[in-house]
Amino acid sequence: MFPQIRLAKRHVKEGYVGSSLQFTLTDTDPAKAEAFLNACAQRGVEIKCFGAKESIGFTSPWESRQYVNTIHPLPKTRRVLRFLCDFRIPLTFTLEDCKIIAAVIRQAAEEFIVDMNSRERVLTALNHEEPDRVPVDCGGRQTTFMVDSYENFKVHLGLEDLPTKMMSHKWQTVYVDEQILERFSIDCRHVRPPMTTEPELFETPAGETLFVDEWVVKRKVEAGYASIIEYPLQTAVLEDLEKYPWPDPAEMLDFSSIKGQAQQLYDQGEYAIVGCMGSPGNVFEQSWYLRGLTEFFMDLMDNKDFAHALLSKILEIRKRNAKLFLGEVGQYLDVIQLADDLAMQTGPYMSQAMYQEMIKPYQAELVQFVKELTPARIYYHSCGAVSALLDDLIDIGVEILNPVQVTATGMATDRLKKRFGKRLSFWGAIDTTEVLPQGTATEVKREVAKRIRELGPGGGYVLGSVHNMQNDIPPRNIMAMFEAAARFGKYPLNA
Repeated sequence: MFPQIRLAKRHVKEGYVGSSLQFTLTDTDPAKAEAFLNACAQRGVEIKCFGAKESIGFTSPWESRQYVNTIHPLPKTRRVLRFLCDFRIPLTFTLEDCKIIAAVIRQAAEEFIVDMNSRERVLTALNHEEPDRVPVDCGGRQTTFMVDSYENFKVHLGLEDLPTKMMSHKWQTVYVDEQILERFSIDCRHVRPPMTTEPELFETPAGETLFVDEWVVKRKVEAGYASIIEYPLQTAVLEDLEKYPWPDPAEMLDFSSIKGQAQQLYDQGEYAIVGCMGSPGNVFEQSWYLRGLTEFFMDLMDNKDFAHALLSKILEIRKRNAKLFLGEVGQYLDVIQLADDLAMQTGPYMSQAMYQEMIKPYQAELVQFVKELTPARIYYHSCGAVSALLDDLIDIGVEILNPVQVTATGMATDRLKKRFGKRLSFWGAIDTTEVLPQGTATEVKREVAKRIRELGPGGGYVLGSVHNMQNDIPPRNIMAMFEAAARFGKYPLNA
């Protein structure tokens, strides 16, 4: 019936008298067990528990009886009997009577001991309330695996025959197979449109692997990344922007199948549905991807007309992307992802004044546009030490921060929770810089326990890696992260 209610296994040839119904409540805290038993009793089904402190009829703990000698502790026996339940069935009851009893037990279980499903768990956390356990995410645009990391993890699990499907050649990331998501009780499912065509890779005489992305940015695949090697607008002037071959989201992304996928997930109601437009929705980053970081910062200071024109062009493309995507799936989403890195390891790329003047208006317009197309919560990804800009991000409508780069300056999770925890949810926070790649399994578990302890109280936390799991992370540490999330993430928290 429910995983929290376990009936004793009996041999198929065993015969017995149906004079009682016995079952064990598994993985249940005492308060929930007591509420369940009280609810059954109030509905006329008085179930006795062998773990009760006081003797009730013939169902009682062994400590309630009198013995000649000293009673031994018997901890294993106590664990077995703690939630062992018994309901005596009068022999005059019919099968229909027993069905009514089962219906009462089922209703009480649904109300008091059955865990939330994944969607309920995530939405409860994002509503700043405590769910049954801390939700866990894996498999999204910024919470998935890089290619080699995924291949290693599949081998570790004995699932090397599972196919590998690329999510992004630009970022060298993959889609995570449903079998793995289910195995580790991942609470989110991600919906994103695939690219209509994959970039064509070509080899140089020097043996380098290159490709040109949809923005005509040339990249080189090395060390697991596709690094930019040519900025196509690096020497451009204002007039050149009108002649540039800007990408059309309708041509570069395939929106034909995502509605069916999202609607099916929505109708099932099991998982939180997280949407990615196919692009990150970045305005600031894409500007310097085209212009070059140094050149674009000079534009922000001394060539503002060019900077505004470039940002405006990119914003219109992002809005068109959002309209195409959310027109198909907006009604089904629980969370919508946007991303635009604003910070380095030690602080923001720019002053708050420059951000407010030059970047914030474009991000605010995009967020507002998205909010008009979907009721989904706004998830915003920015790597680095972004804490100085969080008030601004909240001001434009951001509700969730990812990846919570805990090794960056000013990103201590206890302080973030104290300062922003009532206005912002946190998504990620398990360190991929030091602990996951270099730590022991024990150190990974300590990291998970720490982040749950600091970010989990009162809800508002979805656990995951800080950005995608890099190629240097050993599979045993990924296992340790998921195992620790299950162990320490149960509410009430004791991490």
